[in-house]
Amino acid sequence: MGEVVYKTVWLIDDDSLSNFVNEAILNSQQFARKIVVFNNVQEALYSLDLAVNGKVDFPDVIFLDMYMPGLDGWDFLAGFRDLPAEIKLKCSMCMLSSSIDETNALKAKQEEDITDFIVKPLTTEGLESIKFSGGS
Repeated sequence: MGEVVYKTVWLIDDDSLSNFVNEAILNSQQFARKIVVFNNVQEALYSLDLAVNGKVDFPDVIFLDMYMPGLDGWDFLAGFRDLPAEIKLKCSMCMLSSSIDETNALKAKQEEDITDFIVKPLTTEGLESIKFSGGS
């Protein structure tokens, strides 16, 4: 990729190993200036509220795990869905899953706020193929 593509990327996943690998891939590809990792949806929803109110950087890209204990990716998506359209347009969301079940991918692709579905972990090739709406 060469130069930094995005200002801020969020990784939302309860799996520490996945976060470590995904963050390393993002850093190796200079995908973002800042990567923020959330281990649970509650923290991510709280930060989303802060971001909407200008207290922290709003993410350009969110990589969101589908299934986590307690609140999961679908719960985060429900909170994101309630944001005004002009705010949501500033961000692309990619759903991550360790499942290769096609029904998960189909469900994710039916959500208008999800731009892509990726089987974990991220890969260099996978990042290159992701088409997000504009970089920083």
